Amino acid sequence: MEFLRLQADDYESALRLARQKWGSAVRVHTRRDIPAGRGAVRCEITFYLVDLAKQKRFEAAAHRDSLLEANGIPKSRIAERVTWQEIEAMQQAEVEVHLIEALFASIDYSRGLDRRYQLLLGDEAKALAPGLAVCHRGQEGKKVAILLLGGEDLAFSEAVARHALPLYSAANLQEAHALFAPLEAYDRVVVIADDEGLLAPIDDQDLTRILVTGVVPVAMSGIDALLVTGLEEAATVGPLLAYLLESSVAFLYIVDGMGDVRLADSSVLLTRLRGFTLDLEALSFV
Repeated sequence: MEFLRLQADDYESALRLARQKWGSAVRVHTRRDIPAGRGAVRCEITFYLVDLAKQKRFEAAAHRDSLLEANGIPKSRIAERVTWQEIEAMQQAEVEVHLIEALFASIDYSRGLDRRYQLLLGDEAKALAPGLAVCHRGQEGKKVAILLLGGEDLAFSEAVARHALPLYSAANLQEAHALFAPLEAYDRVVVIADDEGLLAPIDDQDLTRILVTGVVPVAMSGIDALLVTGLEEAATVGPLLAYLLESSVAFLYIVDGMGDVRLADSSVLLTRLRGFTLDLEALSFV
């Protein structure tokens, strides 16, 4: 089988160019985003050609619906966001690429990463705060500290010390105000706030509120981003994808199979989808 490649500004344009030359014999194998300079992104499709005389009728809508069911994603949530007028003319790979684009195109993996203060929320926030700080220090090369607001916590202090991380703490607003001058020396400050009233000295424009959650996020107001745990054991990532579709929350971090916090990207969800025939490891979104 011979594979062909084409680049265009987006997936639909690339597919249209291929069909202008080869017609309905085009079968998409995979697609990937390619940075093109100055923040632009181009789409490359890899495809092959088939003998139309030997092709059987493909039930495109049924295949789409089976993929949604296999991944635990309600059909109504996709119907609201995607136009499927031409679905009956689509082949298997086209349906899969179209569905993946609908699921992934709006996910933000970077909003809030540039803010100095990152407030962790949720039951596992304290347990993962040192790991998030280590992620900033190791993966991003940032100068990082941890800030505990609301009083001392010996077990937490010991966990931070094991990672050789600087820890600042404040039990009241006066102490909190006094800390923000020395904290200006750090690129990132991971914040645990047992008393959220002590967050007052932090400019909201410099604070990212990150919820630590499993793959079935619990709705919480005022959240900017997620740090997701339990992906390795999850039966499906559908509930997480559905949540990201409905919200404006960024998907910033995951806990990997080794228990380490790392930056999230499309691959950590793509490779966990069920029922797709595409080479999911070859797909990319930026």
